[in-house]
Amino acid sequence: MADIEALRAKLKDANVRHSKGDIKSALPIYRSVLDEYPNQPDAMHMLGVIALQMGNVPLALQLFDETLKVAPQFGIGWVNRAMALRMLDRYDEASQSVDKALKADPQLASAWNMSGILLRDARLYDEAVKRHARAVELDPQNTDFLQNYAAALLSCSKVQEAYRVIRRAEKIDPSRADIYMVLGNIMIAAGYPERAIPYYKKSIALDARNTDALIGEANAAFYLGDFARSFELMETRRLYLHDDRCRALPRWDGKNIDHLLLVAEQGAGDNLQALRYIPLLKDRAKRITLQLPEALQKLAQANFPEITTITPQDELPKVDAFEPLMSLAHHCLPPSGEIHAPRSYLRAEEGWQAPWRERLAKVKSPRIGFAWAGNPRQINDYNRSIPLATLVPLVEAARGHSISVQKGNFSGDVSAFDFDAAPYMGDFAAGAGLFAQLDLLVTADTAPAHLMGAMGKPVWVIVPFDPGWRYMLGREDSVLYPSMRIFRQKAPGDWTSALEAVQAELKKYLAGDLSVLAPRRHKGETPRQSPYAITLED
Repeated sequence: MADIEALRAKLKDANVRHSKGDIKSALPIYRSVLDEYPNQPDAMHMLGVIALQMGNVPLALQLFDETLKVAPQFGIGWVNRAMALRMLDRYDEASQSVDKALKADPQLASAWNMSGILLRDARLYDEAVKRHARAVELDPQNTDFLQNYAAALLSCSKVQEAYRVIRRAEKIDPSRADIYMVLGNIMIAAGYPERAIPYYKKSIALDARNTDALIGEANAAFYLGDFARSFELMETRRLYLHDDRCRALPRWDGKNIDHLLLVAEQGAGDNLQALRYIPLLKDRAKRITLQLPEALQKLAQANFPEITTITPQDELPKVDAFEPLMSLAHHCLPPSGEIHAPRSYLRAEEGWQAPWRERLAKVKSPRIGFAWAGNPRQINDYNRSIPLATLVPLVEAARGHSISVQKGNFSGDVSAFDFDAAPYMGDFAAGAGLFAQLDLLVTADTAPAHLMGAMGKPVWVIVPFDPGWRYMLGREDSVLYPSMRIFRQKAPGDWTSALEAVQAELKKYLAGDLSVLAPRRHKGETPRQSPYAITLED
């Protein structure tokens, strides 16, 4: 009995030290427990937690596995194992681990919380909300659980509910930086970018390492038309490079250079958007090598023959520095603060267009392309993509003129279209050849919108209530693409009003009114909030 009491006292001492962040003194106590009791699950589990905190995920997973061999009903052990597996991108195994945690203890709030996180990773937001709600029900004072619940609600465009939940968390612990980060995100989603900035600043003040809050502030600044501030803050982002070898190279400082390597970053739409800046670099770099994914190679080679293009699989040349494509906006913003927005900066070669003339011979002019679904891995795709069934009235309005340019990432029947281009669309050069034959593209916020805009062709883009910084608020025109017209939701999830507006303009266009192709140019000050901003109440 004395030995058991001594063991409990040791573990309690170590747990108290650990909970205060004193890993250095807790660690030897856990180890001493295992010296006396080699299979003691609590100590072994806590060593796994420390390994996880220190960033040694493989060791953490090994220790959790050893713990669970000894104590297979140890619910929190299964939860932490799921966390480690998630950090290793082993999502299916992580989900299985959470299921075992819930089987061992159905009342374990942290298991419900982790289940919600994994469902959000899978973009199953509606189900994630239910799991997070259960975690909060079981442990209503846990601010981690409240924050995750609010984030899940926000992913489902349940902005008011998310606001109420995160306010509960703030009242419980007003010192947490991540709470104010979520509050900033909620203000953006509700249509108040100006009100978001103080929350992002407070989050940064509480945790200077919170680069996500800096990017949140950058997005808010873009909404408000403060492009210089936005691009400056965006330089604090994590780089999503396709080639980790680039990280060993020095970053470009914007000054004159002999050989500059430009590197694709993020999605295809982002890269297409950033290509506009390459002609502005001719006086700053004697030689430029552009690293792009294979799908963009031919398009870039044809449009920028003076530079060398390579893929992430090719050998890196000897260069003086590298720069991500998305950082060129920061280097190329003029003193006036206006974004470089040429009428067009990409074109389709004749050889790319010729096959499409034959394929589209039976489609009447004007030819109208449609795309409605983005990359399902994109974090906002749940709100951004439009169900194909919802798009049917537009397709019917364009009967005889309609072309599906949607590649993958959707379910549904495209037989209502007069032509399905997907089987013939390979890389972006082929896409540019097709788009050169279109008179109008109607699309959700996807790479086709950027390509059509970069070619200077009429594009109507349909955006959600929270449109993303590129589309700003309350205006029909785009600061990035002069040929783009923006149609907006009036409330979260309300595709009906946006599509009805598109349908009305489409009928005018097909009746011969060409004036509807171009957006009305915004005049006056940049809108500080959405005209349909959501009223938020505690």
